[in-house]
This record gives sequence, C-alpha cells and structure tokens, in this order.
Amino acid sequence: MTSRSNLRPYLDVQVLEVSGLKHSGGHATEIDLLGELRRSVFIDGGGAWKPIAYSTRFGLHSGNFADHAIRVKVFHERFITEPKQVGECSIPLDLLSSGEVLGWFPLQYKCMPRGAVKVLIKAVNITSPAASATVPLDPSTRRRLLSQRAGSPDVVVSKGWPK
Repeated sequence: MTSRSNLRPYLDVQVLEVSGLKHSGGHATEIDLLGELRRSVFIDGGGAWKPIAYSTRFGLHSGNFADHAIRVKVFHERFITEPKQVGECSIPLDLLSSGEVLGWFPLQYKCMPRGAVKVLIKAVNITSPAASATVPLDPSTRRRLLSQRAGSPDVVVSKGWPK
C-alpha cells in the first residue's frame, strides 16, 4: 500500500459553465498553469450561458504553488478564421489554502468585462486543511450576468459543491 506522503501532488481543474457571453455558437476553454496548456473541444449551443463541463489535471513538482495562478481563457469558434478569444481570468492559487475552491470568476477582454466562468479547483495530495472555499462575484457583476441570462436558471454563487 502506498502512503499518502509518496503520492505526487496535483490539481484537478474543472470549468463547469460560462455565463454572460456576447456570442452564441461554439465556445472552448483553455487552461494555463505555468505555461502548461490544456484545451477543451468547442461546445455548441446554449446562447450566452452554457455548461462547459471540461476537466483536466496538472501534476505539481512541488507543493509550493501559492505565488502562481491558473489562467482560464474562453474562445468563440469561427469557421473562416481562427477562434477568437472572448475573455480570460486569472485565479490565484493562494485561494487553495483550504484545499479546494469553487466560484464564479469574471472574464475580461481588453480591460472590458465579458461574462464569468464557474471553476472548481481541488488540490490533491497536498497537506492542507480539508475545508473548501467559495469565491462570490461582486454584486454588480452578478446582477449584470443574471440580467443577461433571462430564462436560464439562476447563477449559484457560494453554495459550495455537492458532497
């Protein structure tokens, strides 16, 4: 049996959904941790709000990652030219001091708000408390996103992850 101390630490990153996008059609995500890129396939439909359901895992060479960030980018699929970036956010890994973070993170492109992305990040095999943290949107961003999602289920902020 392998002891916990012999297991390599890693981060599980899940992009759960995006909201407040300008364009309908296909969208994809790109996740960057220290220059290591992971890209999802394009997911069609859903309008300004859509489930993405993309997960990936990043192996860590050490447990000291608090000074770094995960960058999440969202792209819109175009059929004639290359995909167009529609927004990005940076999630500081010091939020993982509790071992897990779930939250809506505002997307920006060229210094303009472009919606939000819901992300779950779990630190595995890293010595840290087992509690989880949530990251709420500021009230004005939440209101704007909810108004753009008329007819869609409410954005759930700070409800935690179902056990």
